[in-house]
Amino acid sequence: MIKRSTVRNTVVLASLLLTFPNVSFAFLGELKATLGFEVKAGVDKETLEVIKTFPTNTRIEIFKILDRTDRSVYGYLDEANKLVRNTVDEFACAAEGITYGAGKGLKRILGFDPKDVAAMKEALIEVRGDIKYKTTVDSIISNYADYDSRARQVLCAEGRSSSTGLEMVRLRTMASTSYILWARLRELCTSSEECYALVYNTLTKNITLAAKQDISVTKADERLTFIPQKPAHKTSFLNLTNTFDVMTYEKNLGEMLRLNDQLLLVSSARIAKGKIYLDELETSLAAAEQNISTNTNGAASPDVNVRIHTCNIGYFVSSQIPVLQSRLNTVNSYELLPKPEIDKIENRITKANDRAIQLKALSYEDVRNNGNQCSYIKKARTGTSKSDPINVN
Repeated sequence: MIKRSTVRNTVVLASLLLTFPNVSFAFLGELKATLGFEVKAGVDKETLEVIKTFPTNTRIEIFKILDRTDRSVYGYLDEANKLVRNTVDEFACAAEGITYGAGKGLKRILGFDPKDVAAMKEALIEVRGDIKYKTTVDSIISNYADYDSRARQVLCAEGRSSSTGLEMVRLRTMASTSYILWARLRELCTSSEECYALVYNTLTKNITLAAKQDISVTKADERLTFIPQKPAHKTSFLNLTNTFDVMTYEKNLGEMLRLNDQLLLVSSARIAKGKIYLDELETSLAAAEQNISTNTNGAASPDVNVRIHTCNIGYFVSSQIPVLQSRLNTVNSYELLPKPEIDKIENRITKANDRAIQLKALSYEDVRNNGNQCSYIKKARTGTSKSDPINVN
């Protein structure tokens, strides 16, 4: 039985390097194209950089929460971003000398009034309206960051419980989610048009490379069918086609990134679990091979004790063959290794079994072999005989 904590720690810490000697290949479905997602941390690169700015204790607590959360669940990524966003707000409000959710009195100090919620809605529409196919990613990031900073001031004063605060939470969630989409791609593409193509093509390739069970868990191929390969152009009043529906674009872009993130999380968890079984298999198979190698010449020894010991080693290794085969079947169920590597392990088990059969087939006048173990036949003075088994341990 594998403890859940063991699996979780393996997911976070495992280097995913195969321990089998003299092999060099990637695990099946081990995806390399992350699109700015940090698999070990369980968050995107931009969010991770934000977490690193927090005080040590806060940083540790956030990672503890993320580590306790089931990363295969669809809502994990939303919860992770929400946790980090709320923590950022707490520190940002404190840095500005504002008690979080202090109330309406601070709205005048900050220069806000009830009309500001409507103004922030319009401001978000304006930010999105400025995005065109050729708009640079840096420009988009800056505009969303400026908006988020302004919106946070309202939230600092109102908290999340008032009607104003609740509405600002909704607006900020939309804006900060959009910000993260673009920020994590800033080093990978330069324009909105280029970014969409990059993410779509990368996701399509990863789905092709992913293990069948990872596709089944995430329903990746099915979900991709609902996402257009290219964003629809929108004709402007001047009959230009350099614009598009930004909300639809970002929704599709976000869904593709989320889907790719989930594939990465699910595949890394599968590989980490499978590797535990793979390591157990290699350890036990290597031990069986070592037992056979060490005792292979014992059957021809003039020492009866050595011959009996060799015979019982054969029986012992034979008893381990079903266990080895079962562990190989378990490893295979995780779609961890390519077929040629599975075949190599199968051949090693077969060879170990064949040699064990040879070792346990010992037959001598002074050795009793009852089909389960070998033992020494002692000649009694009365002419009768008795046998003592030889312990293989």
